[in-house]
Amino acid sequence: MAGQPGGSRAQLLIVDGFDRQSGTYNPRNFIRQHAGLLANQRKGLLSASNEAIENGALSLNDFIYVDWILGDESTADNTFTTQEQQRVQSFLLQGGMLLVSGSEIGWDLVAKGSDGDKAFYQNYLKAQYIADAPNGDAHTFYTFEGLDDTPFRTINGNFDDGTHGTFDVDWPDAIKAINGSTLGLSYKNVSTSAGGAGVYYSGPFGSSNSGAKLAYLAFPLETVYPKITRETLMSAILNFFDSPSGIDKPFTPLPLTFKLLPNVPNPFNP
Repeated sequence: MAGQPGGSRAQLLIVDGFDRQSGTYNPRNFIRQHAGLLANQRKGLLSASNEAIENGALSLNDFIYVDWILGDESTADNTFTTQEQQRVQSFLLQGGMLLVSGSEIGWDLVAKGSDGDKAFYQNYLKAQYIADAPNGDAHTFYTFEGLDDTPFRTINGNFDDGTHGTFDVDWPDAIKAINGSTLGLSYKNVSTSAGGAGVYYSGPFGSSNSGAKLAYLAFPLETVYPKITRETLMSAILNFFDSPSGIDKPFTPLPLTFKLLPNVPNPFNP
């Protein structure tokens, strides 16, 4: 577990659920890309392993925001175990704000999952799994685009093919929005009818009356490059989480650095 010192209780938790070692590259430190994006948001920050959540050592319900990292996690290591699914459901039912990103979540929970896994995916990740890669073509699509009239409409970027410091996202899930969610990101040169790259949702889950928010990316956020695009994407997600309407406000990036500039004009006009 790691944390960022602050004067009040941490509001934001990063969960590192990327355990997989076979068939990928995972030095178990990709949390740095996420923490670096979130450290300036003045919300107070902690991080933990998914095992700490699964065994109840730490409760998601003690936080307002959760960033769940799944990287290239797949069927061998489970993206979300049954216990983890229950913890996430409880968090969303009480009105939490969840960011989850990973390239094999749909493959694991839907293509290879149980009925319970499929229900969790559809009802709590608000997505329909279409294919293990856009059009079924692996090692092909590495560019995402924000869709018009969504919080991501000004954002276009790339994720790693294995040559940009993380790992090869060779099988990014193609997904569609269901159960009240909206498709916010597409893959470049792929029709959204064949599945997109990310969905978002604002509203209650299940029978709860508490308004919650979800952003689900079908590619790992830590693999996005260049860094400025990764920062802009995270800023758009936080802006969506913090916007009262959730989806109607235009995207305004949150400041990532602060600078004192000379006064203009000088001298000031009385």
